[in-house]
Amino acid sequence: KAPKQTETPAKEPAGEAAEDASQQPSEESTESEEPVEEAEGSTAPTEDPAEETMEKPTEEPTEEPTEEPAETPSFDVPEIPTLNYIDIDDDIHVEAPAVISPLDDWCYSTTALPAKYDGRTSGIVSSVKAQSPYGTCWAFSAVAMAESAYMRLYGSEANLSEAHLVEFFYNSDDTVTTTTGNITGDYVAPKGDTQEENGGNGHYTTFALATWKGVADESEHESFTYQAAVSNGAAVIDSGYAFADVLHLENAFWIPSTDTDGIKRAVMNYGGVGMSYFYSEVFDDSYVGGSAYYCPENYSTNHAVTIVGWDDDYAIDNFKNRYGYSAGNYTQLPSNPGAWLIKNSWGTNYHEDGYFWISYEDASLADVGYVFDYAKADDFKYNYQYDGGSYANSSAGITQAKVAAVYTATGNQEIGAVGVAFDKTNVPYQVKIYTGLTDMTKPESGTLQTTQTGLTTYEGFHTIHLDEPAFVAKGESFSVVIESTDGSDLEVMFDRTYTGQNWIDLVSVPKEGETFIAYGTTWIDAVNYYSNAQITLRIKAFANDALENARFDAANEQFKTSGRDFHKAMGRF
Repeated sequence: KAPKQTETPAKEPAGEAAEDASQQPSEESTESEEPVEEAEGSTAPTEDPAEETMEKPTEEPTEEPTEEPAETPSFDVPEIPTLNYIDIDDDIHVEAPAVISPLDDWCYSTTALPAKYDGRTSGIVSSVKAQSPYGTCWAFSAVAMAESAYMRLYGSEANLSEAHLVEFFYNSDDTVTTTTGNITGDYVAPKGDTQEENGGNGHYTTFALATWKGVADESEHESFTYQAAVSNGAAVIDSGYAFADVLHLENAFWIPSTDTDGIKRAVMNYGGVGMSYFYSEVFDDSYVGGSAYYCPENYSTNHAVTIVGWDDDYAIDNFKNRYGYSAGNYTQLPSNPGAWLIKNSWGTNYHEDGYFWISYEDASLADVGYVFDYAKADDFKYNYQYDGGSYANSSAGITQAKVAAVYTATGNQEIGAVGVAFDKTNVPYQVKIYTGLTDMTKPESGTLQTTQTGLTTYEGFHTIHLDEPAFVAKGESFSVVIESTDGSDLEVMFDRTYTGQNWIDLVSVPKEGETFIAYGTTWIDAVNYYSNAQITLRIKAFANDALENARFDAANEQFKTSGRDFHKAMGRF
């Protein structure tokens, strides 16, 4: 009985997927490759880092079982939907942090981890869902973490919409925009397949969620339900609901799968960690009545799930009943006990009411696990951003020590946090907010309103809250400047158009005057950073209307916001 999967490539050898950024332009480049003018004291790169071609897998395992299991199972085996997790996780390398930042208190702990943890009894793991008939595992994994966040934040369970995430991740309607109107024209579009069957992955999903799309409550509108998508043959949701989120992405931590303790602490704190692996019936024992999975081969992943627990003592013998093993093939077993508890999206008939165990030593487990940390949607009202696309590759970070984004306020507002994506661990940063810029091409030409320093732990997207907010008037310019405090490269990620893959188009429309890169005392517009591609940096600002957060202090009859005298801020309007 041949494996029942649709994509099964062997992984590329390490080091072949990415080329040197200074040597290889992207294939679709149409712009001049003449070098940009050098800034004082440094040399600017002239070409965009080469983009790996990430094609859909086509091969199957070279060894297949030669006979049927001795007995036909007497229990229900669910139909396996399309396996469409597109594996770029092993091409985009992430590292474990050298130190843990005190700001990440969930992993800043010396408490010993238990040998066994079952998230099903934690009260922050939602019910098992069924993705059939579509290849939308990537959306179910991301939304499972959002549902855990909802339970932590509100104390109750909500059925959040995978269809909403699919619709507004794959949305070629470039009129969809935010209240600040800065990502019009940015979109992601499938090639040659429907949005429900085209697939996805954790990296691309990170940047879609960071735009505040994709986490809506199914109860808010009938079109948000997965059943509606099944009945209609596709998710069909009006673009006016694009930003109807009940949660906003706060952080996305990209954790290397070798960081076992980091994954465990994230599971305990956040409810789950997104992970992908290679699925085939050959390595599954649900067909002989078990609930264990082990693949000894380093195949590219094709299915996304959520880790919700572990058992360090999960016996090796549990993996003997795998279908391929019982048929006399793939007889290799793990060398050591231990397994992750997995929440799947194939309904409750699969394995243990929709859960199963995968060996720590499964060779197909992705190199990256994803933690999507969410906050309540009403924490901030405005998302100032330019990076509406989902571009990512192994070299998508700017190797400079100071960068910036420049915006114009849409109202009298309080800037309370910034968002930034770092392509490295342990970034020692300082954030500065300048207002009233005298030169829109010089991010530091205004009045310094506030600063914030800190240290990141993992790679990914980070929300940095400001202890002292900055106040801006309607129509006033402001900048977010991010600088490394030790002079090292920040490796802030960027967005750009890339259409060189065979399964997806990533479209971004950077413009001059959005984001900037410093060379000594000179600022260069990020659009001109590379000669063969236009980019914009992944730097956001989060704000609320100033009056919405004002508090009246009866004792001194003054308005106050976040501990600062509001009447002083009002004097600037």
